[in-house]
Amino acid sequence: MRSVLLTVAGVASFAALLAWMTFRQVSVDCEVCVSWKGGQHCAQVSAGTADEALRQGVNTACGVLTAGMADELECQRAAPHRSRCAP
Repeated sequence: MRSVLLTVAGVASFAALLAWMTFRQVSVDCEVCVSWKGGQHCAQVSAGTADEALRQGVNTACGVLTAGMADELECQRAAPHRSRCAP
């Protein structure tokens, strides 16, 4: 019985630590909109910094708008046409 309780306590502690580490890192929410070859897509992202959130937003939006790695890489180098971030 004691080993079961210790196992449950260990799993609960690990889950709490994992949740705390995950939520602690997210501090900026952004909406990033990209236009590419006649299409437009906006992505909602969260990250630790505004720069990281903008990069993730562009990557996400370009993934929807492009068809192929070459197009995706080219799209990711373009600046978003709109971005709004809030801590």
